[in-house]
Amino acid sequence: MEGMDDELIALLAYLERHPELQEVEGFLDSIIEMAKSAREAMENIGGFGTVVLGLGELSRALKRPAHQIGQAVEVMTSSVKFTDEWDRRARTIKQLRAAGAS
Repeated sequence: MEGMDDELIALLAYLERHPELQEVEGFLDSIIEMAKSAREAMENIGGFGTVVLGLGELSRALKRPAHQIGQAVEVMTSSVKFTDEWDRRARTIKQLRAAGAS
């Protein structure tokens, strides 16, 4: 995820420096929508992780799988921070472009 983050941040930085580029609104909207979807998914996954961890506390047989699922949920949660930054930058670029078009 970090490699993808580096590439996307570089692309967004390029778009910030070149507001004259055309036909980027759809791309920016896709970034914003993806971030929104990631946040919504994490709400559901976080709840699932909590339930699974609780089951792991109740059953020896489920303790290890529940722990592994809990670790996976933590990794996914930390990945959302990347999409939040992409969303912030995409929105900033859209605002700059809109101000420049006025």
